Amino acid sequence: MALPFASVPKRIAVIGAGVIGLSTALYLNTELRLDGIPCSIEVFAEHRPPLTTSDGAAGLWEPIFIDGTPVDQQMSWGRETYQWLRYLRVQKDAGEMGVTQYSGYNLFHQPVEDPPWKDVVTGFRHATDDELKEVQAPVRHGWYFVNMSCQGNRYCSWLLKRCKEQGITFHEQKINSLSELAGRCDVVVNCSGIGAHKLVGDNDIVPIKGQAMKVAAPWIKHFTVVMGADYVSYILPCTDFVVLGGTVDSGRWDTDIEPEVSRKILENACKINRSIEVCSHEISLFLVTVLHMQ
Repeated sequence: MALPFASVPKRIAVIGAGVIGLSTALYLNTELRLDGIPCSIEVFAEHRPPLTTSDGAAGLWEPIFIDGTPVDQQMSWGRETYQWLRYLRVQKDAGEMGVTQYSGYNLFHQPVEDPPWKDVVTGFRHATDDELKEVQAPVRHGWYFVNMSCQGNRYCSWLLKRCKEQGITFHEQKINSLSELAGRCDVVVNCSGIGAHKLVGDNDIVPIKGQAMKVAAPWIKHFTVVMGADYVSYILPCTDFVVLGGTVDSGRWDTDIEPEVSRKILENACKINRSIEVCSHEISLFLVTVLHMQ
């Protein structure tokens, strides 16, 4: 591994303890030590699992919210992530990580072009007329394919444990300015996610509020995502629960759970699969962030 620094860093600070921050800390520590380079890595974060944005994610693979990114870059990132998850799902601790494989559908209210990533996933094909008729939602087109899922809270907990096993130090500290780390490290890696909006004044990073529900429905083994004319509805099976969603509210910073939104989520999910009506459920809200690439 060749790091792009003029001199080898010995003290590295990672800001953020979500999936990106933990993955970065673990990767750097592993690779540097394999290369025989002594280093100390410290993670600074206001929250750590299970209280990060990443913990709320159902974790179904699909390149989204990256319209400004060149397609070849999307495919490079997407293919590498998909293959990495395929590798993890057959490892002995796949259950602990919450990594598994599901087949399912992306359905649309009108015909759309095939996605650029159709050759990345396994078994991509168009949904048949009979398959489209199985849902009550007004859909006219769809894709069927095999996808990968990485349940956010399980994977983040696994990463946190691995980091601690490797001696990575954690500080429950909100970093308000990079200057706070002056003299404490040689390199700072910013993995603060939505926090970068204020930390470094990056106005290209905006929040997307997503409200979802977790239900106990172990009989559901396939994912379904319906892209309506003015809404998105999905049923995503995870290792421990099934996630129903959802909302995509760009620019909203609040984390209030809205009962009417929850009612609509459940109503739309029942149009996809009526067995949802008998589920016990708890309401779960999580925030996702998007970086608009200019």
